[in-house]
Amino acid sequence: MMGQGFYLHTSLLVALDEGADRPIPLGIVDYEILVRGERGPKRPWREEYADPNKESLRWMRLMTRVDEAADAHLASVIHVADREACKYELLAERAEQRRRFIIRVRGPFLDRAARGPARSASFVRVVDLSPRITDSSGGRSARKVRAGRRATLTFQSCPVTLKRPKHVAKERAPEMQLNVVEVRERNAPTGVEPVSWVLITTESIASDDDVLRVVDAYRARWMIEEYFKALKTGCAFETRQLDSLGSLETALAVFIPIAWQMLLLRGVVRDAPATPPEQVLGPRLLTLLVALAAPSVNIWGMKLSKKPTAREVLYAVARMGGHLPNNGPPGWLTIRRGLDDLYALDQAAQMLGLLRCDQS
Repeated sequence: MMGQGFYLHTSLLVALDEGADRPIPLGIVDYEILVRGERGPKRPWREEYADPNKESLRWMRLMTRVDEAADAHLASVIHVADREACKYELLAERAEQRRRFIIRVRGPFLDRAARGPARSASFVRVVDLSPRITDSSGGRSARKVRAGRRATLTFQSCPVTLKRPKHVAKERAPEMQLNVVEVRERNAPTGVEPVSWVLITTESIASDDDVLRVVDAYRARWMIEEYFKALKTGCAFETRQLDSLGSLETALAVFIPIAWQMLLLRGVVRDAPATPPEQVLGPRLLTLLVALAAPSVNIWGMKLSKKPTAREVLYAVARMGGHLPNNGPPGWLTIRRGLDDLYALDQAAQMLGLLRCDQS
């Protein structure tokens, strides 16, 4: 979060089924809040590197906690991250722990790497790139505004040997054997910066299918961008008039699962509208929604069939939030408002149910 707020570092767990176009968000595993103080005088790089409280360590802390949670459930996860996580210390620690990752590489990161024989994939992939209207992040990681377009991507892969940089502590491995997948856009429009990703990974690149799995797993990273839209726009978190960090943290704890519910509901409806609604709303809330759609109590004008689809459920929830059918697909705000009302009515129904049990 920018300005006088804080930064939120989040781990979103997603599932990418074989052959699926988009990942399914399973929930927020963990998160950290980072509050920056006033910047002091610039320190020597050796002093900054040795600082046990430096910001970059949040990647290692969060990944470690996610791994511990996965181990407790006998699950295996692949950590996917953008260029900010591309640091030798992090990669070495992950590799030493035999953890899986796919991380986008900064430009000069592979300058000293020894590359093995490269192999071009025998296929291309056509993908739709969403428009990028604004970028408020600033700094060197700021992304250029772009129009949406359809891009044709080509792929090349090779093994690499990374040498330990001089500034990295010697307890880290002197070298690492990893794999690289490069993604390039073919025939980008004139005047447009072509897609160019360089991904470093522990995953296999032995076949075209392996390379494609690496690319699809990295593309799932964009789900976190959608999640933050749900949190910022849908839950309007940045506009909350709260006067302390503690109250903001409390509000965040409330909105984190709500934003995930919105992301799940809208994403499933867009990509698989025939999905059983219990998978995106839960049996209790679905039962309540169907009851509220009955003619005798339906004050919102919701329309639900006896066996509603996930799409019908989304539009019913959005209708509770003020969505007008002629205005196109519902946005984050109307979904959130509808969920707010549904959650409140669910709490009221549970309380009244408990009262009836007590009275009987």
